[in-house]
Formats: sequence, structure tokens, C-alpha cells
Amino acid sequence: MTNVTIEPAFEADLQELIQSGLANQRDQGLEILVMAEQLEENGPIVECLKVKRYSDDDFDIDEIVSQQAEGRNLWRLKHFKVRDYRVVYCIFADRNFEVIHLLGIMPRTENYEKDGSKFRRILEVYDELNK
Repeated sequence: MTNVTIEPAFEADLQELIQSGLANQRDQGLEILVMAEQLEENGPIVECLKVKRYSDDDFDIDEIVSQQAEGRNLWRLKHFKVRDYRVVYCIFADRNFEVIHLLGIMPRTENYEKDGSKFRRILEVYDELNK
């Protein structure tokens, strides 16, 4: 069984987009909100979140290779209706249960480097969950 959890940092990123004075950011935030709600309800995309290099008409999903190499099970989801942002999440599993944590929303212009403030915060949330 798989459970999806929205972390407070993800929620803060989402609210920042939705409350933005820019219509484009607000609209993209609302698309991410709809997707997150579907994930929480165990919609069909949940199983796709665990598939390396998954892609369809709506989503592109893959591991963050640089972080996998460092032992962090971090993934990214690109929603094609959300051109400027991607969702970063992790998967923690044991034999009987998996939890997917939505960790944050990153601008596509930022890379997965530790010196970026958004990604550094995502790493901190991941490390706290992984204690």
C-alpha cells in the first residue's frame, strides 16, 4: 500500500505560488494543487511516481540521479501543464508500506545543486524525515 503525504514545506511553496500576484504563477500553483489532491486520494498517478523514466501526455517522472548516487531517494515530477515548476518528492518504504512525501516545488530554472536555496531546504526536509 502507498500513502502520499504533503509536507509543510511543499504546502508553503504551493501557497506562495497561489497567492502570487502573477496570474501565470497562480494558475500553475492551482494545477499543482489539483494534482496533489489527486495524489492524496491515491489517484492512478500514484503508482507512476515509482517508475523510473515514466512519461505520458501529462507527466514526466524520474529519479534525481545526483541525489540517488548520494543515497537519497529523491524524485522529480514535471507536470506538462505546469511549465515553470517541478515537484520534488521522496519515497520511503518497508516491506508492507510505502510513503511518498511531497517535499517542495522548484522552479525549472534551478538545478539540483545544494547551493540553491529551494533545493537546500528540500534536502533538509528529506534528511529530517530520514532520521
